[in-house]
Amino acid sequence: MNKAQMISLVLIAAFRGLIMPMELGISKYPYLIKDVCISDKLAFVISGRHGLRIIDILNPRSPKEVGHFDSGAKSQAVSISSNLACVAQGSEGLDVLDIQDPSQPELLNTYYSVTEITGVAVTGNLAYITDHWERIASSGYFNALFN
Repeated sequence: MNKAQMISLVLIAAFRGLIMPMELGISKYPYLIKDVCISDKLAFVISGRHGLRIIDILNPRSPKEVGHFDSGAKSQAVSISSNLACVAQGSEGLDVLDIQDPSQPELLNTYYSVTEITGVAVTGNLAYITDHWERIASSGYFNALFN
């Protein structure tokens, strides 16, 4: 892939005071970036058909990929809760991953919906998803995903 095709970037930015954002580092990828979620010193990046990429941002001037989960699906969005990552996989459902070891995320379970899941947000032990029609389609307890 040539440099002209590398159009997707992950920008790591910081705010000085409350007035001026400042770019600190760039991580280039040769595929479309759709979503990002930050937890501790890790960025969880959704890259469409390339799944979840986990990037160490401890040093924001030099971000490094430390792990990934290639689902083979068309990934849409990610949300993090504790050691779990919920990844909206479009028509393939919602994947729940164990990210305790970010270098080797492990699929725990998948929730299937009758519609294409386009977004996810997690609060406490609830995962809220949006469907293809961009409405809140359902919510469920994480415990239900493991039964």
